[in-house]
Amino acid sequence: ILSIWTGTCWVELLDSFRYFYLWASLPGPSDGQVTQVDVDGDDVILSGASRSTKAVAICAIIVPKFCIVVFVWWLGSRWLVATTSLQDLLLNAMALAFITELDEMIFMCLIPDDIKAMVQTFKIASPPVIVRSQQAGLTHEHAELLTFIDIRDRRLAFMIGRMAVTTAVVVGFPVIYMMFLQQVLLGYRWDVHHACALRFADGEW
Repeated sequence: ILSIWTGTCWVELLDSFRYFYLWASLPGPSDGQVTQVDVDGDDVILSGASRSTKAVAICAIIVPKFCIVVFVWWLGSRWLVATTSLQDLLLNAMALAFITELDEMIFMCLIPDDIKAMVQTFKIASPPVIVRSQQAGLTHEHAELLTFIDIRDRRLAFMIGRMAVTTAVVVGFPVIYMMFLQQVLLGYRWDVHHACALRFADGEW
């Protein structure tokens, strides 16, 4: 259960990291304005932003979201560790899942449909792909093929690395929390069986 809760929070953190990368990668507007916006069909794409705009967006939206997710993970983990029965553990896990989705439910319930549709049209431009320069002796088609292979290999390596990091976080963070960070059973080192056996033998439980 603690690993599932960690994975839920990790997905939110990855979302924050992705938006931080997109905002930080935006170039400055070419016309000297605060932002640069392009229209692609029905989508409105933010393709440039000044340093002050990026700083405000990162500090006012992304950093608070990151801190909230970390704090909620900490409190939720402590709540789960302090649960004494399997039934209460499942109920508490469902309550935590409800809390993580509360902001989206409020948005879906309170915001009119036309505004939600308008929000869906706003996009942030992805960083431009670095294309392999055409080397001597290579045709244009051959250079495009090598560029496609490079992009495919980078994406595959990124996906594999992301899966490995996610697995390490989901498995490792709960173990680290249980061993060193939890404050429910101070000094706990997976040795609770001996202490409980002594209490049962003495008739305290």
